[in-house]
Amino acid sequence: MIFTVYLDESGNQDDPKTQDFVFAGYVARNDQWASFEIEWKIALTKFGIPFFHMSDFAAKQSYYRQWTNAEREARYETLANIINTHTICSIGIVISRIDYAAAMGAIAPTISSGIYGYMFLHFPVVVRMILRDKGYTDPQIAYVLDRKSGSGAGIALMDQLAALLDKVALENGKELNPLGYLSAKTEDKQRFVPLQAADILAYQLYRYGD
Repeated sequence: MIFTVYLDESGNQDDPKTQDFVFAGYVARNDQWASFEIEWKIALTKFGIPFFHMSDFAAKQSYYRQWTNAEREARYETLANIINTHTICSIGIVISRIDYAAAMGAIAPTISSGIYGYMFLHFPVVVRMILRDKGYTDPQIAYVLDRKSGSGAGIALMDQLAALLDKVALENGKELNPLGYLSAKTEDKQRFVPLQAADILAYQLYRYGD
């Protein structure tokens, strides 16, 4: 069975003042995502907006400037219900700049994948465990990340890790692709609406995670 995980980030890793970073999103079967996309686009059309962006919504700017408080509450609840109906679970990682530096040591500043690349490497292991715990015996999992997340180098590292794990498994007569990792890519959240759901979760974890 094929699943896709959509992930977005919150926290600017290039800004030294930013001390905490969030990478989060949702896991669902591809048929669930298809239904999600239909309902999400219908909702956006009813709201009169081309896409949903959480930080603009929270700041009451852009398309959301004219929404009344009652409209904001009702429309946000509509989107939350769509997410809850069509996803299996949410998933997120929160790390501080201090913890990242401690984990990586002196080489932290030289790692091209950066904080978000480092965080992304943890998702295939965790997602595989979650899906197996939920009764999916052989999940095959693709990942879609927001194009602006700065995790492209992390995708390249994950591809290399997956190839290395297959090589080791083959040499030892073990199961190939033990992480069920299919692929990873980056896309524009304005066009890929499941990334808008991930955007909401990443914002909420970053804003209220403490």
